[in-house]
Amino acid sequence: MALSYDTRKCNPPTVQNEKEKCDHYVLCTMSMLHGIPEITEENIAEVYARIQSLELEYGGWRLANDGQIKFTLEEVRRWIGMKTNALPISKRKFWRNHKKVNNDAHA
Repeated sequence: MALSYDTRKCNPPTVQNEKEKCDHYVLCTMSMLHGIPEITEENIAEVYARIQSLELEYGGWRLANDGQIKFTLEEVRRWIGMKTNALPISKRKFWRNHKKVNNDAHA
């Protein structure tokens, strides 16, 4: 099954520039790894914590001339409303398999 997405509930609902194009692609792909198929106001802290954990484990997913770039909470917050068809992974299962990030920035 191919990964699909819906950004109609994002604000704005479309990709605005090249940076957002990259961010969108990476966040869609990461949804398969972090297991949260929809980014909402209610789950943004958990989405961000899982992204931080994956970045800690594997490194930044976006590349620049000077290395890897990690996501900020504000960059992820821009995509509230985005849905993908990724399979959900429970908190318990995700955190059992990945290192918990202790960072107050995602709260």
